[in-house]
Amino acid sequence: MSKCLITTKNINHDKFNHEDYDCFIGIELGAKFLFENLAITNKHYISDFDSIDLKTKKLLKEQDNYHELPKSRDLTDTEEAIKYGLNLGYKNIDLYVDEDRGRKDHLISIYYLANKYQLNVFGNKFKITPLPKNKTTTIYNKYKYVSIFVNQKTKVSSNGLVYELKNESFTILSGTKLISNEINGDSANICVNKNAIIIQAND
Repeated sequence: MSKCLITTKNINHDKFNHEDYDCFIGIELGAKFLFENLAITNKHYISDFDSIDLKTKKLLKEQDNYHELPKSRDLTDTEEAIKYGLNLGYKNIDLYVDEDRGRKDHLISIYYLANKYQLNVFGNKFKITPLPKNKTTTIYNKYKYVSIFVNQKTKVSSNGLVYELKNESFTILSGTKLISNEINGDSANICVNKNAIIIQAND
């Protein structure tokens, strides 16, 4: 198993190469996007499909790997899709979302899912990169700002940021020093002793 792409939206073709992925999972408008792109194979559709038109929903129902979720459930469409991808055997998942243009509670839930499942997430003006514990993660200077988010007491070290971090400890309550840093050059390396995430963003 290699990589799985999950999308909640239409994706510009210059933003990804479908040949980099073995599996595609569409949620709501992302399901419609995958269905209409004939070059993409191994497609799965999972959602309650309450945001797409009835004509498209009828066509999706005729496809293999169509999974309609109940309206009342414990998990969001996106988390259900992530768990579905993991159950297929994919550990390397990229998630493409449109939530930075919509409801902010949905956007916060995306941050939560990125941390919980250690996912790469691509928004319209941001990227979330997982920081697995006790490993060096390299990020590249494609966005203006770099922020690190921890959810427990975590030691953070960096090499290549404007404001370097030297094995400093942070908690979820003391981590504002980790906000709005920048990469000093082409790339930077980050290391943490507990799982965390980096959010790179533009204005």
